[in-house]
Amino acid sequence: MSFVKKKKDNQKEINSAYSKAGPYLNITYFFISAMIIFGFVGYKIDQAYGFNFLFLLIGLFVGLSLGFYKLYIVITHIEKDPD
Repeated sequence: MSFVKKKKDNQKEINSAYSKAGPYLNITYFFISAMIIFGFVGYKIDQAYGFNFLFLLIGLFVGLSLGFYKLYIVITHIEKDPD
């Protein structure tokens, strides 16, 4: 019986760790997806109008900026409500 209780406690600890890591994983996915999407849009604009990577760089910068903004929002939310 003790083994089952330890296993349940261990599972609760694992679930708690995943729930605490969730917002940070979300930031990572947001960073990557924002940079890919805005970079791709910038690349397509460059192709359409004949620019040399100008809008690609702008798109990557916008995606990076949005990623840092999301990071700021999540960190300030976690500091206000740590649980």
